[in-house]
Amino acid sequence: MKHAGHLHDELESLHERMQDAKTKIAVRTLANELLAGANDHLSTEFNNDVRDLVSRTLPLFTEGRYEHLQIDKNMVVSVFSGEKRDFLDLEEVSSGTQRQIMLALRLALSQELVNRSVEGEQFLFLDEPFAFFDEARTKSSLKVLPQLSDQINQIFVVAQDFPEENMPDFDLHLECFREIDFISLA
Repeated sequence: MKHAGHLHDELESLHERMQDAKTKIAVRTLANELLAGANDHLSTEFNNDVRDLVSRTLPLFTEGRYEHLQIDKNMVVSVFSGEKRDFLDLEEVSSGTQRQIMLALRLALSQELVNRSVEGEQFLFLDEPFAFFDEARTKSSLKVLPQLSDQINQIFVVAQDFPEENMPDFDLHLECFREIDFISLA
């Protein structure tokens, strides 16, 4: 009898622990669902904000041919072609246009980060942003950069070559040469 009573107590203890574990699982499941919903909401909001920012800059880079992007939950990007009146996968546009789209997207992401986390004016550092652009795209992009943002008031561009006719567009132009170790600005 004593042994049966002990087993009965042990069984009740196990049932209580099992019920406690089920409650914790239910709470965690609900928490995961709430976090997933919040994540989806924030991701959608962020994508919409970035999409809106891109719609302001993309026409400047593509000479008005492309204006709108779609960014899905998996971060797959498609671009609206007014000529075809439909969204196109990036593989359906030229590689030069793909690079213009990605530059506009990177700049929009930078602007969105500034909008969400920083107060005041900021600078942007672009390392070889036109590496695969043809000369016409490079020239037009360099003209567009100063028009992109009121908050990003300085843009540093590092590149192998710049078109000579764009040099007056820069406030400061520095050239580095492999053969020279030190330059005195005094």
